[in-house]
Amino acid sequence: MKRSKQVIKTNLVDGAKRLLDLLREMQQNQDVLLHANTLKNALYRYEALWLPLLAKFQGRGFLTPPRDVYLLWLCHMLTPEHYHTDCQNIMSKTPKHSVRSKSDRSTGLKKCRDEWRQCYPNDPFELDPKATLIDHVSSLSVPLQESAKSLIDFAYQVALPHYQDPMFLRHALERYLNFLQLLQENKEIRLVPCYDIDLVWHVHLLHPIAYRQDMQNIVGRMIDHNQSSFDRSLGSALDDAFTATKTLWQTTFHQEYESPGAMYRGRNEHYKLKKSLTEKERLKLWQKTSQLSLSNIQTQGINLDRHAVLSVSLIRANDSDEKVITQLRMTRDGQVNGPESTRNVLFNSGKDESIGFEVIDKPGMFSKKRILLHGKYHLLQEVENLQEDGLTKGMSVTLSGEHGGSGFSQIGFSLRLEPPTNGPCVLRLLRGSFHSVQMPPDLNSLWGPVSHISLPKRMSDHCLQARHRLLSTGRQKRLGVLVLHSIPLMMSCVQIFTSDHMLCLGHLIGSDQLPSVAQIQNRTLPSIDRQIGSRAMLVKDHVGDYAIISAHWNGYEQNLDPLMTQPGSLVLTLHDLRNNKTTKHQIKNDRLKIDDVTVDMTSALFHGAALCENLPQKVCAILCAVLLGVLCEPKPSRSADLSNVHKVIDESTGEDADGVSDVMLAVGCKEQLPSNSFLKNFIPESGCSSCWAKPAMPS
Repeated sequence: MKRSKQVIKTNLVDGAKRLLDLLREMQQNQDVLLHANTLKNALYRYEALWLPLLAKFQGRGFLTPPRDVYLLWLCHMLTPEHYHTDCQNIMSKTPKHSVRSKSDRSTGLKKCRDEWRQCYPNDPFELDPKATLIDHVSSLSVPLQESAKSLIDFAYQVALPHYQDPMFLRHALERYLNFLQLLQENKEIRLVPCYDIDLVWHVHLLHPIAYRQDMQNIVGRMIDHNQSSFDRSLGSALDDAFTATKTLWQTTFHQEYESPGAMYRGRNEHYKLKKSLTEKERLKLWQKTSQLSLSNIQTQGINLDRHAVLSVSLIRANDSDEKVITQLRMTRDGQVNGPESTRNVLFNSGKDESIGFEVIDKPGMFSKKRILLHGKYHLLQEVENLQEDGLTKGMSVTLSGEHGGSGFSQIGFSLRLEPPTNGPCVLRLLRGSFHSVQMPPDLNSLWGPVSHISLPKRMSDHCLQARHRLLSTGRQKRLGVLVLHSIPLMMSCVQIFTSDHMLCLGHLIGSDQLPSVAQIQNRTLPSIDRQIGSRAMLVKDHVGDYAIISAHWNGYEQNLDPLMTQPGSLVLTLHDLRNNKTTKHQIKNDRLKIDDVTVDMTSALFHGAALCENLPQKVCAILCAVLLGVLCEPKPSRSADLSNVHKVIDESTGEDADGVSDVMLAVGCKEQLPSNSFLKNFIPESGCSSCWAKPAMPS
């Protein structure tokens, strides 16, 4: 069969870009759209209200229905035979549809709102998730509620940025036309598309009139989009169909069917992650500052035989330093002379810990001071728990020393803390040790929502695990970090926790999810370049994909004389998937900064700007970036050990005896990892950064 692009007049490449925008909107609102009550009411709204309205408005312009209705409309059109039959029964015609731009959809939404309110004044146009359930028995020939969940899952499979790339989409169109040829030549075999092909197929299906005509012209019959099975296990019907498709493709076109960046990404399981930090949890992680003052300072039980001075100071954490607030004269009977209140002094919960009181022997010009009595009041928790209106509180401190009374010596005072101001967040990494653990049969119960991991037969079911803590400066609030590595799985993972709940994670991804650099026109998009040994990790949170961090090592030149070897440097790129932004990063002066969060590799301190958004995700991204440096750094020979990284940063007091910082050790720089050097030296056929995970089958 000689195929021709001109057979399909619909611009499927531009349509794919517009469909991806529409699917992204659906995916961002999936929690509401996929709620059981929403779907039940949406079915009534679609069948009883939308289709009759659409029939009435046909030929008078494009209408965009409410999002819940539109989701079911899309699902209905993806089953073309059912759509044709149902529409003929309901409205005696098959309505036209095309995938429109965001601006066209916005205009169509306004028109639809006006028409809807005119036709259905008692039925709200906007989606109301809390609306009363409508008792509706559907006459449609397809269960659209289940199809809605499948479409949202499909949206996740094609959500990464390269699906918007013109070159990638043009190649997808070529592959779709080849796929149609296979359909025409193999009528009895179920064929399963890769996701690049499936995206173009979806666009074609969403032009129902054109699709019906094109299928008759190209394939000779109507082709339905089979969504009856989603079981991808080995030996399943879908698995067998995919294998048959791959064999036919290779035989017919003499090229590989599996395509980088077009394979199954794993299940969309973002809902298994905790919905970020609560506002209360966030505020407790950040430092607070407050202006404090003392008034009505009085003493009890102090006996002196001389004049003395009462010194009041702010004491820093670990008693490392102090800042004098005031010094007041004391009489022989221990009474305080001085102003009614002290000046305001700034208390910083990240630096200060308590108020110190010292009764000091009044020294002469050349004599040292002698502390007669001393005591302190721990103020850190008061400031960390400070509310918006501040705090006024009467307090007392017991003093100890040789000049106390027969009972006890005390200083009483009134403390005023002004309303707090939030400062930065400073978290210190306290590193745990790596050890081997046996993985459970359900791998995701340990690894979290990592893409389609499965243990090869006759391979070790153990992996390396280390638990670390990130403590706030008050050492009361913390985040947990779990780092996992497995050679059999060829997987590394960084997880961030609060209490026992996982907030986010980052894990390795390969060419099952990312295209090769040769497949895309926009070279700033995330991709895998085997020639330079690039690697990538995907960071996820409760919303879904957060960012991709990609890395490669640049400038390494080995020399027979080790002193002449050029070590090169790490090149890091962060692809912000929420804001569609790409930024370059580097470890400079032992520091790595991502957005408004910085890690100091020497001190193992993470600094976040005051109330910065998505702190756990950014900490996770930083740790993933450091791990990628470990995985990418070249090793000079096969005989080298598997410690991976030794001199990425300078030696300092924050490092171990080999000059490796706690941050590097925390990600596993001295452990056996699925690094480029390991793959090259011990699994030579894999190359430096090939896709180590066999691409799983698409739906």
